[in-house]
Amino acid sequence: MIDEIFERNIGYDEKSKLCIDKILVSEKEIAEIITDMAKKIESDYKNKKVLIVGVLKGAYVFMSDLTRRLRLDAELHFVSASSYGPRSKSSGNVELNDFKPDEDFSGYDVIIIDDILDSGNTMKKLREYFNGRNAKSVEFCVFLDKTAARADCVSAKYIGKAIDDAFVVGYGLDYREKFRNLPYVAVLKKEVYM
Repeated sequence: MIDEIFERNIGYDEKSKLCIDKILVSEKEIAEIITDMAKKIESDYKNKKVLIVGVLKGAYVFMSDLTRRLRLDAELHFVSASSYGPRSKSSGNVELNDFKPDEDFSGYDVIIIDDILDSGNTMKKLREYFNGRNAKSVEFCVFLDKTAARADCVSAKYIGKAIDDAFVVGYGLDYREKFRNLPYVAVLKKEVYM
């Protein structure tokens, strides 16, 4: 259905509205969440050697907004991690890219930024990676926390908003690489991805 909708001769915003069930997090609420998170992170990481790692592609919008609000001397890095592929549910098998096997993070307090915490598989894999390369600490900052999809007992230190089990898009989140540029988070209609 999604391909049919996007092939119609109408504007992108009109197409996206046809696929959206409801807006879950508005632009205004997103701005408030970012401001609150930035204050907490600044307080916790003042005068520390900070490495902020964004999980591509989903976290790019959130990371950009958040890091521009942070008053920290931090280095930025990106990693590509995927467990979804073209599916709407995680495969459970996380693939990491953009890392070198000999990287050393001694002395760094690492903050990993991700769009959504659902199964927790990506988080576990990244924690293993950074702990295995001598990071001083590893914490997670997620925009959305979907606890219903959690397979293991994992959590993030910084959480923007807890949500119910729904397929969400926008603000970096996608379905088949579409909807990432929506300025809000919305629930996708089931008929689009089922």
